[in-house]
Amino acid sequence: MLIDLHTHHSGSADLSIFNAFDKRTELICSYGIHPWYAEQFSFDFLEELEYLVQQPNCLAIGECGLDKLALSDWNKQMQWLEIQISLSEKYRKPLIVHCVKAIQELILLRRKIDPSQVWIFHGFRKTNTIKQLLEEGFYLSIGTALLTDEKLQEVMRDFPLERLFLETDDKEMNIRLLYEKLAVIRKIPVEYIEKQLMDNFEKVFDRKLLP
Repeated sequence: MLIDLHTHHSGSADLSIFNAFDKRTELICSYGIHPWYAEQFSFDFLEELEYLVQQPNCLAIGECGLDKLALSDWNKQMQWLEIQISLSEKYRKPLIVHCVKAIQELILLRRKIDPSQVWIFHGFRKTNTIKQLLEEGFYLSIGTALLTDEKLQEVMRDFPLERLFLETDDKEMNIRLLYEKLAVIRKIPVEYIEKQLMDNFEKVFDRKLLP
């Protein structure tokens, strides 16, 4: 079974988590306020967001997070992130995190809150921060950078697979390409990658995939 942890399309995997943002959908999905759009939502939207994240097809909160390159107000980004962390804890659903040039701020916030739910750093490619993020308890989700980024490929040779997911994000592509590339990098059968990521999903999302 192939899992796409985060996609903006209908998905090419057996199980795809569609980033529904604030729009209602019947797809398996995540709901959240992206930091790019933090100023576009008043806090009156919180009631609607809380309704959305309670739906059975919503498996995670996000993507949400911090982005220093975004035009939206930093304080508004932080406020919405803290709200979504609270929803993650309240409804016991993992947090899918977007973070650009704000890793230290994100880590400090995580230490302050000490969440019970897993935080998944999506679209990860900053190889110099892997050790710190793993020590802080994050899971990492890797996207299409795996196909071309030689530094990332080198790190993935020894990366602990039990803390990993794969994703297509906003790219329209078959997730199998990432599974196959990782298998080549690790020099192991692609079926092993499939099994490990299924185990990761069952642990983090607290649900069985197969009988």
